[in-house]
Amino acid sequence: MFITLEGVEGTGKSTQARRLAAELAARGERVWLTREPGGTPLAEAIRAVVLHPDATRAACAVAGLVPPASDRDPEPVTAAAELLLMNAARAQLVAAIRRQLAMGTVVICDRYADATRAYQGGGRGLDHDQIEAAIAIATGGLEPDLTILLDLAPEVGLARKQQILDPADRNRLDDEDLAFHHRVRAAYLALAAQSPARWLVLDATLPPDAVALAIQAALAPRR
Repeated sequence: MFITLEGVEGTGKSTQARRLAAELAARGERVWLTREPGGTPLAEAIRAVVLHPDATRAACAVAGLVPPASDRDPEPVTAAAELLLMNAARAQLVAAIRRQLAMGTVVICDRYADATRAYQGGGRGLDHDQIEAAIAIATGGLEPDLTILLDLAPEVGLARKQQILDPADRNRLDDEDLAFHHRVRAAYLALAAQSPARWLVLDATLPPDAVALAIQAALAPRR
């Protein structure tokens, strides 16, 4: 079974993904917990490039792989490059997910293709057909059996994340304006409304224990 968790920043996705993985493992299930972008060595390297481009370039300069940084402003990551990099990382991860599923593993992924539809589509406003074409190449048609959307007002989620986030872990998406994150949330809700059989929308303002119980209750009849 392939389960994904989605939502704006600070909804508790990573926490709930870990809790669900632990719960299923305790029941004797074979479980693989992964994330996007990332999940494999190459995909994690791409994650660094797309989310922390300045730090990545600095590390490459220290290693002698690129010239030292100049005094010029950092090179921005274009929206199109962001879309393609996200899907390059996804293509690597999907190959690993397929191997795990073939072994009977329950795969739990913190974000997947719907994140591209929400962030690069809703947030960046990129063309729908181009997004779907890139996703199709990366996923080869692999869709989740269940997608859990932890829904939360962006201002609440960003405030939560600010309280717990190590400044060194901030990424480019954390620094987008509030309007961007509201567009992302709206896109997520629209996606969930289009495919209610696949999506479970939960109120992320609930206590973590209540959210975890709701996820387990929704999963029970699907196992």
